[in-house]
Amino acid sequence: MDASTVASWLLELSLRPLALTVAALAAIGVLRVKSPAARHAIWSAVAGGMLLLAAIAVLLPSLPVRVLPAPRPQPAPVFVAYQTALPAAPASTPWDWAQIAGTIYLAGLIAFTARLAFSYRLTRRLARAARPLAHFEGGNVFESDAIAVPATLGWRHPRILLPAEWSTWPAEKLEAVMVHERTHVARGDWAVALIAGVNRCVFWFHPVAWWLDRRLALLAELACDDAALSGVASRTAYAEVLVEMADAVRRGGGRVNWEAMAMARHSEVRLRVERILDESRQILPALTRGRWVALLACALPLVYLAASVRPARVRAQQATPAPQAKVTPATPERRESPEKLVERLRQQERALSRQQERLAEAERQTELLRQQKAELEDRRNQASEAANEAARAASDQAFQLQQQIEITRRTEALKGEIAAMSEQLTPNHPSLKRAQAELAALVAFQLRASRAPADPAAVREFLQFEIERLNAELQAKRKELEALNGVQK
Repeated sequence: MDASTVASWLLELSLRPLALTVAALAAIGVLRVKSPAARHAIWSAVAGGMLLLAAIAVLLPSLPVRVLPAPRPQPAPVFVAYQTALPAAPASTPWDWAQIAGTIYLAGLIAFTARLAFSYRLTRRLARAARPLAHFEGGNVFESDAIAVPATLGWRHPRILLPAEWSTWPAEKLEAVMVHERTHVARGDWAVALIAGVNRCVFWFHPVAWWLDRRLALLAELACDDAALSGVASRTAYAEVLVEMADAVRRGGGRVNWEAMAMARHSEVRLRVERILDESRQILPALTRGRWVALLACALPLVYLAASVRPARVRAQQATPAPQAKVTPATPERRESPEKLVERLRQQERALSRQQERLAEAERQTELLRQQKAELEDRRNQASEAANEAARAASDQAFQLQQQIEITRRTEALKGEIAAMSEQLTPNHPSLKRAQAELAALVAFQLRASRAPADPAAVREFLQFEIERLNAELQAKRKELEALNGVQK
């Protein structure tokens, strides 16, 4: 297949995926599909159909459909008696645009395929380096030091990877994580993500392929959230786990890519948390195997038609050639009278005046459109600023929530320690006094934080207090160690 053939094939494939996209949008709108699982299935069929388009267009014969009119016969040219010889144009070598386009496409295909293969190799290396965990059922749960959040890998032999700190998680957090990841395994989302990645390599020039890759990832997470809500004890606890996972992704520096179906991505957290906490929303069931078969049965004929149909011209009957026009000798022009010339000039002036009026009206309309464009740009900038402000507010709220949770846990732990020390020590014991002082400081900090969330000064004060507390504990341990050394001597 040479470059010109690739260019013609590329031109056809630039338009044919749009037919599948329009059909999917029409199906979603007409059938009022609201379930994320159903939408994920429809767009998965579109991604697979785009790959089939590329194969069918090359392997299977085309289906000509006669929709274009036949070209009309052109009249014979009329030759004049006198012609002026024109100088010959200089010879030049034109650009072979078909070859250039084919070469650019092949270079992009090789680059994106190499990137996909490299990412897949890193994923395999990550899976091999993980350590199996015997605490879970199924034998497909592993532990890895290279990830920050839970993830799912593989299709035929899927694996659930947990970060190294999973053993410190509370029971409800571990339950929510496992329900979410097992839902990814049951749905086969990793295989769909792989199909979308291959489709993005083949159609790297097409915006639909890039949009499908992002859309399928979001819909997979929304579908898993809906399925996991029926298996967790609390929606609020599940949302808190999601916020913690998103914060881990943000702090991890982007180490989670598409090759692993990660539980949380920072850009999707707000939408997913709102859906999880919305108890009035109806959770629709997942797609059954019968519905999947029906969807594929409807999609395959559309894919074949979109790949094979080509417009063809309707053959017309043999037309008789038009007779050549006879050349008649030129007759001298008759000069018009001065009155007719004046009248013609006046008509031309009136036509020019009308043209000037139209030009002025067009300039006024152009100026009006420029003003409207400026207003729209101002509104767009305002909307962008509002969106950025909302994103910052969401980030501050997430930080405040994490901080309050940590303070609450520390406060409960101190209360337990104080209760235990009160039974064993005197009220004036230094250790009991330090614990009571620390509890009072934590309560005061929590009150200030509730009035002014995410205050940098309050955060610095809390951190300084923690440092002083740790130094005091270290000094107390040193004194106890010195006392023990003195007793031994």
